[in-house]
Amino acid sequence: MHNIVYVCDLLVRLHTDAGIVIKDLLILTSYQAQYLVYETALVELQNLFGAQYGEVLLRK
Repeated sequence: MHNIVYVCDLLVRLHTDAGIVIKDLLILTSYQAQYLVYETALVELQNLFGAQYGEVLLRK
């Protein structure tokens, strides 16, 4: 849960502080939905920073 909140907060800060538009960021309450938000957030971060950091972000 902390990872989900951290990643979503990071995306919101990127949007508000840096003016980066984040599409379809939904913070939902069920466990399955939170997992999907977390995965979506990682994909968004990969898209923002490029493939150089994508492999690190998507590693489990």
